[in-house]
Amino acid sequence: MFNRRVFMWQTCIGGVAMIAGQAVAKAVMLDESDPQALALGYHADGTKTDRVRFPNYARGDQCSGCTQFQTLVGESVGACKLFPDKRVAATGWCSAYEVAI
Repeated sequence: MFNRRVFMWQTCIGGVAMIAGQAVAKAVMLDESDPQALALGYHADGTKTDRVRFPNYARGDQCSGCTQFQTLVGESVGACKLFPDKRVAATGWCSAYEVAI
C-alpha cells in the first residue's frame, strides 16, 4: 500500500541520508602521505614545496588560484578535481597547478 504518508516519510529519510553523506564527504581532508598526493607533490602549505623537485612552483602559487580548485570564495578548504571525495587546503599546492584566469 502506497500513500502520501509513506511517500513523505521516504522522502524525508532520503533527504536526511543525502545531507549526512555530504557532511561526511566534506570532512575528509587529503593526507599528504596519500599515494596520489605524494606523486603530485601536494603540500597543504604550498610554501613547503620542494623547489628542486618541482621547479614550476612559483612563490605565491596556491590551490585557491588553480583551475582544479572548487570552493566558495573565502573558504580555507575546497574540492579538487584531481582528488575526488577529498578536500584540499586553499593554501596548498601540487605539480598539477594551473593558473585560473
